[in-house]
Formats: sequence, C-alpha cells, structure tokens
Amino acid sequence: MRKKPQPILTDADIRRAMLLLTLLSVVISVGCSTLAVYINSNFDLSSTLSARKVFNDTLIISSLMPAIICPLVVHRLLTTVRDLNIARAELDRLARTDMLTGLLNRRGFDEASQAAVEQATEAGASIAVMLCDIDHFKRINDTYGHETGDRALKHVAGILRDVAASDPRLIAGRQGGEEFALTATGLTTRELARFAETIRATCSNTDFWDEGRHIPLTISIGTTIALPGDETLKQLIIRADAALYKAKGNGRNRVEASAPEAVAA
Repeated sequence: MRKKPQPILTDADIRRAMLLLTLLSVVISVGCSTLAVYINSNFDLSSTLSARKVFNDTLIISSLMPAIICPLVVHRLLTTVRDLNIARAELDRLARTDMLTGLLNRRGFDEASQAAVEQATEAGASIAVMLCDIDHFKRINDTYGHETGDRALKHVAGILRDVAASDPRLIAGRQGGEEFALTATGLTTRELARFAETIRATCSNTDFWDEGRHIPLTISIGTTIALPGDETLKQLIIRADAALYKAKGNGRNRVEASAPEAVAA
C-alpha cells in the first residue's frame, strides 16, 4: 500500500515542541531573573529610590521578555510548519490528479489500485478491472474541435466519478487520452457486469450538449475479474484491454468480459 506523504511535523510532534519550548521559556525566565539578581547584588538598594527602580525594572524585564518572545517565536514556527504540511499534501494530491477531469491520473490510479489489491489479497477478496474508451473520440475532436473533446472527457469523467462515489470499493481514474479505468475489490461477476452496464447505459442515455449542439457520446467497456493471487494488477489490465478491444470490434457502445468471466457467468 502506498504510504501517505509524511508531514514535516505531526500533531504529536507539534504538541511536544510546544511543551518543550514552554518549559524552555520558563527556564530562561528563571535564569534571567537569577542573573539580574546577581548583577544587581552589589547595589545598595536601600540607599536610593533610583537603585531600587533599576533593580525592579531589570528583574521584571528579564523575567517577562523570554516568556513573551518564546511563545511568539513558537507560534510563528508552528504556523510555518503547518503551511508547509498543507502545501506538501496539496502537491502530493496534484501529482496524482488528472488536471482536466479531476480523476486520478495514471500514477495515482495505479498506486490506489495496488493498495486496494494488497488489501483484497489479505482479505481473500476478488479483484476486478474495467477499462472504458470513448467511442469515435478522434471523430469528435476532428469534427467539433479539441475544446469540445475536452468537455466530452469531463462529461464521461463526471459519470465515472458518480458511479465510483456510489460504492467505496470502486476506484476511478484516467489512463490517458480517451481511456478511463476502474478497479474494484470484493465484487461478484454479476456486480461487475451491473456496474459496467450502468456506466455504459448512463453515458449512452445522458445527453451531451456543447455550444447548443447535441453530440452522441457512447463508450465501450472491457472487464475482467480474478481472485487474489491469480493475476497481478498489470495482467488484469491487459486482460481488460483485450476485452475492450473486443467490445470495439463488436460494434462499440457495449460491454465485453474477458473469457474467464464469460465462463463464470
């Protein structure tokens, strides 16, 4: 499983730092007070009012300054560390996000899927892969322009995001170009077929309008499923890709399962 990026300082580290620096400010205050007493020990405090005032002011300032300055420094340092932690987490998120669609990019999808596969292996659950391809996407780009093509990608990504959000077992991402992928753990062959058909039918039945034009938009899907240990994630993706190629060859706008799934069904 991919480890989350470690923050520069955790909350526990920050609490310990605040405690230690608070204790340090107390120690410094006491030390400064002791030093002030030592420096002024030769004063005849009873002789003049000014001598007593010098001693008292010195004692107060030397005691309070560390107690005031240390918390301010601590607050500034902790604020900086917090901002760096937030920036680091955001950079990590952006590195794994497809900027056009908002789905996981290939790197993020592979890492999240591999983590899910490892969990499924430990639990003895099934692993499923769906590869989706927008039908005749080049024709859309050539006919309506690349901006329309980008909006078509966002349209399909939104459908995949909604389907993935309906079940925590699903992970959706963009592989590149007009190809998308989903992985899921713990699905039966019937559940896998139902999710794939839901995605296909939703894309086919949801109107895609762009600049007042209705543009037909369908997708083809290839699926595969295996028990942990039977296949690696890479092998499953290859099998799903072969099923996707079959879906395209059989007329597009359809779902095709790999051979083992067809037998199981």
